[in-house]
Order: sequence, then structure tokens, then C-alpha cells
Amino acid sequence: MAVFMRHDQQDREVVTGVLGDMRSSRTGTRQALIATALALLLAACAEYRQPDFVATIHQLRASPESKTLIVTVFGDAGKDGKLCTAVASAKADESPDRIDVKIVLRDVCPVTLAFWESRNRGFGTTTPQDIEVVLQRPLGDREVFDAEGSRVNVERG
Repeated sequence: MAVFMRHDQQDREVVTGVLGDMRSSRTGTRQALIATALALLLAACAEYRQPDFVATIHQLRASPESKTLIVTVFGDAGKDGKLCTAVASAKADESPDRIDVKIVLRDVCPVTLAFWESRNRGFGTTTPQDIEVVLQRPLGDREVFDAEGSRVNVERG
């Protein structure tokens, strides 16, 4: 009878070991699901930034002998008045008879809830920003065009 008890005891140990592995497997799966849900929740609440965008030129000022264009574009400001757009790039492609100007703005004020805050901010519609664009040679009588190829009126002074 001692031999049978030994087998029964070993069988119980094997069964207990298998059940323990199954329980830890379920616990591991449960922990993985919880971790995934938490990661998704954190991603949804993470900081969001509006993608870079080409700014619309509102005004352009320069003197004919100047190599500097003062370009006014509309950026964005937060409710506190802090400017939320910065210049990502400002380019002037020059030829003998024309200048093509392209200003790209970047959102620098992250929002926590993108679906709500993005509705409350105008991204490129609310706050005028002056940007200096330096030319390789003076403006002279060349015409200026925006990123879309539309002619921009230059206030020459």
C-alpha cells in the first residue's frame, strides 16, 4: 500500500504542477490584456500635435533694393495667447523674373485630447506671424508667388 500512496502522491504533484501552470498561463494572458488596454488608453491621452502645414501668405512687405521679405502668415495661439506655431521652414526659390515663397508652420503646443482641442484651435487661421525670408539678391521688380503658384501682392516701400 505504501507503493500506491507514493504513486498517488506523485500523481497529485504532477496534477498540481499542471494546474499551477494553467493558472499561471491564464494569469499571464490576463496581465497581457490589461497591459495592452492600459497602453491603448495612454496612447489615446498622449500629447498630440497637428501635422506641419503650409501657411497662407496674408501680406508681404519689402523694399525693391532689399534682400529681406517680411511675410505675414496666420499661425495659431492657445487660449492663453501663447503662440502655438513656429516656422518649420521658410524657403524662397528665386529666378530672374520671379520668387516662389513657401512657409511651413509647425504646431508647438501639444494638446491632450486631440478630438476636443483641435476643434478649439484654428491651425493657421487665428494669429498673424511675421517671418523674415532672406533672398540671394534684391527683390527688384520680380513678382512673388506663394506655394500654390498664386501671385502675391508685395507692399513695396
